Amino acid sequence: MKERRIGAVILTTAEQVPDPGVAHRADRERNVVERHINRLKQYRRIATRDETRAVHVPAMLTVAAILRWL
Repeated sequence: MKERRIGAVILTTAEQVPDPGVAHRADRERNVVERHINRLKQYRRIATRDETRAVHVPAMLTVAAILRWL
């Protein structure tokens, strides 16, 4: 992560964060991603990782995302 210059997104105390607005924005985006992942885990096939082939995993994620969208 250091090579790609990716920083931590988890909020810390005000003294440790140089620009609280940037950290808050990143934390909101992280929260949205985590919520979507948890919603996708409601589908047993995705949560239990029953797929035997790697090409099936993105396909099942796509199907679950479409079902969530509808």
